[in-house]
Amino acid sequence: MKPDKSEKTAFARYVRPTLLGAAAGTLVCFLLLLIMAAVLTAGDIPKRAVGLMALGAAAAGAFFGAVLCAALAKRRGWLFGLACSGVLLLPVIIAGWAVTGQLSALLPLKAAVLLLCGVLGGMLGVNLRKK
Repeated sequence: MKPDKSEKTAFARYVRPTLLGAAAGTLVCFLLLLIMAAVLTAGDIPKRAVGLMALGAAAAGAFFGAVLCAALAKRRGWLFGLACSGVLLLPVIIAGWAVTGQLSALLPLKAAVLLLCGVLGGMLGVNLRKK
């Protein structure tokens, strides 16, 4: 039985932009973490700043991933930005739980920062105009 054409379009309209945006956001986060690792190796950075630097890299990844996601979807910037940053939030939760064995007390703050960056990126991405 052939798949219905509406199923393909639903996948292409919702899942594809979200996954591509999340992949781009992950790449941005990875590159920023590489740069930050080089800075930490070269300089004398306080240990307390490492967590903030990682959160900043994750927030930048969520923002840029949401921009791409919403630009691909061309509509519903808040929803697509939220979905993309939610996908990026899952590894943060899982990694934190795997390392410490419990959820961090700062998890609500991390989630709020990532989701807010995703929503803002989604608003920007949906309003980008091609000229």
